[in-house]
Amino acid sequence: MLWLLLLSALLVLGGCGRQEEVDGSAAVIYAPAGSSDTVLENERYRLTLEENYSVMTIVDKNTGEKWSSSPTDEYFDAEALNPMWRMRTSSLFQLGYTNIAAGLGVIMNSPLLQMDYTAAGCLKDGQLYVSYDLVQPSIRMTLAFSLEEDGFRVRVPFDGIEEYGTQFSVVSLAVLPYMSGATDEAEGYYLYPDGSGAVMEFQDIAHIGASSRSYMLYGDVQDYDCFRLPFESETARAMLPVYGVNINDRGYVAILTQGDTDARITVSCSTKMVAINGVYGEFLYRRGFADARVKTSTVLSYAGGIIPGDREIYYRFLETGNTDYSAMAASYRGYLESQGMEYGAEQVDYPLFLDILMGIEEEGLLFDEWRQVTDFEQAAQMATELKEQGVENLLINLKGYTKHGYYSEPNSFRINSSLGGRAGLKRFLKTAGELEVPVTLDYHMLYARKRTGGFSTQKDIVYLGNYVALTDEEEELYLLGPKAALDKFGKFDGKAGEYETAGYSLGGIGDTLAYSYNTRSRSGAAETLAQWKELLGGLSDQGRILTVEGGNAYVLGYADYLKDIPDGDLGFRFTTRSVPFFQLVVHGLAGYMTEAGNLSGDLAGEKLKWVEYGYIPYFELTCEGSEDLMYTDYNELFTSEYGRWRDEAVRIYRELSESIGFLAGEVMEEHISLGKELYRVTYGDGTRVYVNYADFEQTADGVTVPAGDYAVITDSVER
Repeated sequence: MLWLLLLSALLVLGGCGRQEEVDGSAAVIYAPAGSSDTVLENERYRLTLEENYSVMTIVDKNTGEKWSSSPTDEYFDAEALNPMWRMRTSSLFQLGYTNIAAGLGVIMNSPLLQMDYTAAGCLKDGQLYVSYDLVQPSIRMTLAFSLEEDGFRVRVPFDGIEEYGTQFSVVSLAVLPYMSGATDEAEGYYLYPDGSGAVMEFQDIAHIGASSRSYMLYGDVQDYDCFRLPFESETARAMLPVYGVNINDRGYVAILTQGDTDARITVSCSTKMVAINGVYGEFLYRRGFADARVKTSTVLSYAGGIIPGDREIYYRFLETGNTDYSAMAASYRGYLESQGMEYGAEQVDYPLFLDILMGIEEEGLLFDEWRQVTDFEQAAQMATELKEQGVENLLINLKGYTKHGYYSEPNSFRINSSLGGRAGLKRFLKTAGELEVPVTLDYHMLYARKRTGGFSTQKDIVYLGNYVALTDEEEELYLLGPKAALDKFGKFDGKAGEYETAGYSLGGIGDTLAYSYNTRSRSGAAETLAQWKELLGGLSDQGRILTVEGGNAYVLGYADYLKDIPDGDLGFRFTTRSVPFFQLVVHGLAGYMTEAGNLSGDLAGEKLKWVEYGYIPYFELTCEGSEDLMYTDYNELFTSEYGRWRDEAVRIYRELSESIGFLAGEVMEEHISLGKELYRVTYGDGTRVYVNYADFEQTADGVTVPAGDYAVITDSVER
């Protein structure tokens, strides 16, 4: 026993502390009590931790530019704050914790300086490890700082968290919440991943006093938003794990490189009491769920187990004076390229993307009634006519082709006989092959409908942390857990693989990172992400065309096309305007679409948006009229008759294919507003696209753009 004690002591005191390996974390080094290293340097930056490791300062040794974890805005007066807020704005992090045993759902969000703590720092292998013992909640944690050529990283090793008390448990950790601190007098804005991207300008008074808002990355399953149609969404869609800061011509991009599956990005607004704004990344270690047993109020209960895995944020500084959202997108794009993403013209085509809806069942009192709007023979005629009329690059996706039609998940590969059955599908695919038209099959990975059956509500579906099944208000629609979803798709793919289809259009996988607390098939968000990527990688390796609904970051590099990509933000009060940040990042990596043209209330304006944001022209059509869909679950497809929309679809495709189709594989380098409803988009090959939404002619850079029109300039030649 004595020898064991001595050995343990040597391990603690030797080097920079002990190292160990556990599931979900790389080896972590603890700073032993009494160690006092505070400085980390590379050729360009000097990072210092001061005031008992509560404040981080980083200086660019080449330019003298300085950033701090406390606000550095020249208009910020820390002395004017009350003592509580001075401590809050001077704290390196903010910890959320709760008493799970009490079951009251109360979260204490405490900044570092408001907790009794001791800290120690130790340099090891080019990183500065700082260990904090937070006495008040009885929690220990270690942060690891490292420097890069263009910035720095803050990592929170999972192995460095210890809940040694009996009362409190970690819920969340906000990292450097006030490094982005800016007053309302500062020039600049925050960028955050609300929809296509949104900015909050500091001098826009609309945000003052507005409630803070957190954007859950990759969809919030427990918010039930996954059951709503896109236009009914009440939750902002945060598809990319990144935010940006632009303060007085200085700025950076912050990328959540680890732990993004269990994280959110928070925007906080100034108030009369505290005139400072902020944006920061926050990691979740436990999720809160509404307790179904409590009827009189909403009380959150928290999962007992901690979510494993390291967390990390990578801060990439931007060149002074070049800190707008286009520069932020370029920095994030550079990071993606360093991770193996390949941009290039040979990877991206510019097709007319056509969804063809075939049939759906209308729910009746006793029996469901089949509503057919396109059969396989009619679909073949549509493809033939479109090719004859000059649609050289056509991509067709079939919807509602199975036995019970659209919205009858989980799908099995049983083809509806009224459409022509399997023989009809084969004939259609033969015609499409002769026309060189790729065909994909629509398949929703997650939906499971009670009236369809074929799944177990015990072992197959998603359960929340309060052991309640995730379902809609009618208890008709459920979400499959990842294991069940993959099993059912594997069976479907096995049969569909016998047909000469180009690939799949997958719903659910790109906009919902479903995690499940189902004891029979539990899967955390990170585990689900790994399974989704394995599936997408396998299909991609087979040479399949992959279209994915949604654009969550983890599908990038696998999906050829992305559907349902927002062309704006959700419109929260504090947002000044939406910007095409997502499009700036993704253009040239994958094709993407927004709302179908036939569902737009203003197709002329929609076409301009397609041009400005680089969208692929997209329509969802049926051979017959959409009247038969009126009383089905898909009545939002209110106008879709092919005969009515054919000429318009062909006209728009031919026009855009000629004017901007050659840009499909180019990087979108800059998007800028030139004035009232006039925008310029610049691509990697130097092409400039000017879009004028105004009802009057406008001129910029010597280019005159007619009212409600656009101009494309390549090598000083207008196209």
